[in-house]
Amino acid sequence: MPRCAVERYQPFNPLKFIQTLNASGIKYLLIGRRALVFHGAPVQTVDYDFFISYEKKNFRLFLDLCDRLDLEVIPFGTDDPSKSCKLSVYAGGEKMDIFRAKGYSLKSGGTVTFDEMWATRQVIRLEDGTELFVPSLECLEKTKRIRLTPKDVEDIKYIRELIARRDRL
Repeated sequence: MPRCAVERYQPFNPLKFIQTLNASGIKYLLIGRRALVFHGAPVQTVDYDFFISYEKKNFRLFLDLCDRLDLEVIPFGTDDPSKSCKLSVYAGGEKMDIFRAKGYSLKSGGTVTFDEMWATRQVIRLEDGTELFVPSLECLEKTKRIRLTPKDVEDIKYIRELIARRDRL
């Protein structure tokens, strides 16, 4: 007998998801306001944003992980996730935005690439020992310049304060 949706509902566990990303060898960076929180900014957010390596093998590993965890993957602009540079992934009532491109143009000029962000990433060790990969503050600021929404402008102010505080140490 099929189980109803309520019986299948599993709350999203972000720590378990990150541990699974790590165990699968997927190259990812937590970006957006969640990354800003890990850097020490007093901001709030309700979703998770990840930038994953554009490499085909990495993306295949990511899609396999989503399949194993029974996550719903919705690509933007196409029905084929492998042809989309942005995906929404739904898990236990939570939404994750997944970005996968070699790089993005910034509204303020220039670009930010996954390779640049990966090379300068910071590794945050969580209380249980799990490693979390986030962009450097400088690269995180660049990601905020992709769209430059009012919220992004606010976040850039926090990022600059964190950089100034770090540089004074």
